[in-house]
Amino acid sequence: MSHGILRYILSFYTKQHPQKIEFNYNEYGKPFLKNSNIQFNMSHSHNMVSYMIALNCRVGIDIELHDKNLKVEELAGFVLTPEEHKYLSSLKPRDKLSFFYTFWTKKEALVKAIGQGLSYPINTIEVMRLLPGKGILLNDMNNELSQQWYCYEIEVPENYSGAIGIENKIDEIVYLEMNNQQNNF
Repeated sequence: MSHGILRYILSFYTKQHPQKIEFNYNEYGKPFLKNSNIQFNMSHSHNMVSYMIALNCRVGIDIELHDKNLKVEELAGFVLTPEEHKYLSSLKPRDKLSFFYTFWTKKEALVKAIGQGLSYPINTIEVMRLLPGKGILLNDMNNELSQQWYCYEIEVPENYSGAIGIENKIDEIVYLEMNNQQNNF
């Protein structure tokens, strides 16, 4: 269903019928529109889906429901830099889950934006001091994409974390909420 909604949203921007929209995929599996400057990404976690649409700049979005059973200390080495891991270890147990998911979603949004997804070693991306509107330098695996990327936390319901990664600095995020019960925006 989430992919059908994505087609519907993209049809608004492309002025094409949803079924006529053609996708291509990069070598890492990220979809993009054929012959278009419209960039998009989507993420879903449990009963929530988020989409991001932009013109002329690559984007990524990630949302995650906080799984209270997740053993964050066991995953920290795969996700966090050594400095971030050290900070996580200093937190009170009740704060660790939120910290972990906040950093996870920022990193995943960034690697989705560059088009490499989790093939990129996210434990090499330092987001602890990354402020909204401040760039972070990321390289692709061949050091061909060395450039500034931007990351912003997004508004999500309680017990979720969410972030967007984007190629250009932005001043505003526009939110549209789709009500599942009424089938309208």
